[in-house]
Amino acid sequence: MSVSNDVIIHGKNIEIHALTNNTNGNTYAQYQLNFNPVLTLTNYQEHPEMRNSKDDEWEMCLIKATFWNTMPNITNNRNNNTLIFKIGVINHLVMFGDGNYTLQTINDEINYYLSANGLSLNLITFIPNLSTSKTRAILKPTLYIDFTNPTNTGIAQFLGFTGQILDNSAGVNNLIYMSNLEPKMNYYGDDAVLVEQIQVRVDIVNHRVYANKHNDNYAYPTDILYEMGVNSIPSTLQVERSNNFHYIKIKQQNGIPNLRISFTNQDGVLLPLNKEASVQLQLKRNMDMRVQKQVKPASKSIVYDI
Repeated sequence: MSVSNDVIIHGKNIEIHALTNNTNGNTYAQYQLNFNPVLTLTNYQEHPEMRNSKDDEWEMCLIKATFWNTMPNITNNRNNNTLIFKIGVINHLVMFGDGNYTLQTINDEINYYLSANGLSLNLITFIPNLSTSKTRAILKPTLYIDFTNPTNTGIAQFLGFTGQILDNSAGVNNLIYMSNLEPKMNYYGDDAVLVEQIQVRVDIVNHRVYANKHNDNYAYPTDILYEMGVNSIPSTLQVERSNNFHYIKIKQQNGIPNLRISFTNQDGVLLPLNKEASVQLQLKRNMDMRVQKQVKPASKSIVYDI
């Protein structure tokens, strides 16, 4: 994945702007910035206020992250992109293109098929039951869906109707079925990555958190810089900006030759971002442990070749 970036030094703070150029579709997003020259943390000849000492600690925070909510939850490779149903005795097959779908866009695709084939709209409608986190299906008369059919098993899991048969062949008006399982609409990519949280990871972060959701006393280092939820609708840009910057210690080192950044789910699995993503980071020196006369030069921009 190609990357462009800029590094700007403002006094004792360093800002890093990284933008991926991801145009290759379903790409699992990990990318590396290579700094030339090395991004030094002890360049006191040029920046006296950045001179390091054993009492200094460098910290990093995420200022801003942006990415497009285009992670695909229906793909041909996962075999969850087809829906076959009957109207009376006639079979109909709807095929969904790879993409990020909600129940509403599933309904839209079905209605597009019905309209294109001269059939009435809304013969079947899927709606969420927010109180149970399951899916309702409303069937018009004579519509029949066998979710045990191998053609339907992938979309059945996606919608939560695994192993069910929805039968309105008797002609009941607005027959309602409830899914027996929760839908798996927040599983993305060909490998069906579950997304409950999105994490921005940076390989030089040296943070300590507790295992098992802070339920035990064992602490271990992790490279998680920031966690967030998906709060944008599919196919829109999500912008995450921290109101209160949370600085995390970085590993002790004098220079940074490269920086690996990745977007993962809560289990550390890389996410299949379909479009470019960007991060804005800030490095700063924590000087709380000692007092030093500050030299305040004008802000300076340094260009690093990738």
